[in-house]
Amino acid sequence: MCYEGITCPNCSSREIKKNGRTANCKQRYRCHNCGRQFITDYTYLGHLTAIRELIVPMTLNGSGIRDVSRVLLISPTTVLKTLRAEAARVSEPQPQGRIHDLELDEFWSFVGSKRRPRWTWYGIDRHSKKIVAFVGGPPDR
Repeated sequence: MCYEGITCPNCSSREIKKNGRTANCKQRYRCHNCGRQFITDYTYLGHLTAIRELIVPMTLNGSGIRDVSRVLLISPTTVLKTLRAEAARVSEPQPQGRIHDLELDEFWSFVGSKRRPRWTWYGIDRHSKKIVAFVGGPPDR
């Protein structure tokens, strides 16, 4: 048993056992109750909640994925994972009643290479200035 006063971050159990070391020579622990392995002192900044909370506002202000990862000193994979998790929490917009004045527009870009163009069509309610519908996909759709 480990007697350093460490609790499991998953189940808050105090039944912790030392479980080897990481490649950076940090002590690894394992919980007897839930089996989770963890370390106590993370050096990767993507682990901090305060850093992850900056990802969405930076993206909304026009920073790209690589810009955000470079400024916050985290991996682009962490940025994408956080953005996908936040996007899953957003519900699809529901129009309020009937829309009398709808403006349709489109934009397009490439995904990966110029052989994969993608289009997005969206409808904006002119009075509320909100996007009420959108469709994305290849141009032949």
